[in-house]
Amino acid sequence: MGLILYQVWKALQSLQLKRILAVFFVDMNIHDIDLIRWFTGQDPVQAYGLTSNIAAPQLADIGEFETGVAQLKMSDGVIATLIGGRHAAHGNQVELEVMGSNGWVRIGEHPDLNRVTVFNDQGVVRPSLQSFGERFDTAFTDEVQDFVNNVIVGKQPEVTVDDGIKALKIAKACQQSANIGKLVDIQL
Repeated sequence: MGLILYQVWKALQSLQLKRILAVFFVDMNIHDIDLIRWFTGQDPVQAYGLTSNIAAPQLADIGEFETGVAQLKMSDGVIATLIGGRHAAHGNQVELEVMGSNGWVRIGEHPDLNRVTVFNDQGVVRPSLQSFGERFDTAFTDEVQDFVNNVIVGKQPEVTVDDGIKALKIAKACQQSANIGKLVDIQL
């Protein structure tokens, strides 16, 4: 994925759109942020982000990143971790973890394809999801179906424009933190 992004940027470079990408956490973790808000019923108050380009150093030319991790802290002390990578040797990798004193929720820890483990002459093999589309196809289909059903019955969706704006601001706070190397207070 990093190479594709780089090639797109090179094509756009003549249009002087060099900084159009530089939105790692928006691109890779926006839906994880939605889930964090939904699971906790809260908005985060602080963010700390880290990014890297070990596997795709050419992304630095466009101010973008290949791998990122962010910590979000809620007002009651709950901590959530976002993990994303544009490139993973085993396929697509995006994870979310929410930690509280009464337990943890972890999503996407193992990107297993069809939750199948194969035992063969190559050992124990767990085929992995290879792409963003493959991983989220069912979720996107469900979202479209819910939207269509809401239109048919004249019902407003539970998710609002305000939810989308808040998720975007939170993702941008994660990116700001990664860019400046400091903890950032989130202003919603």
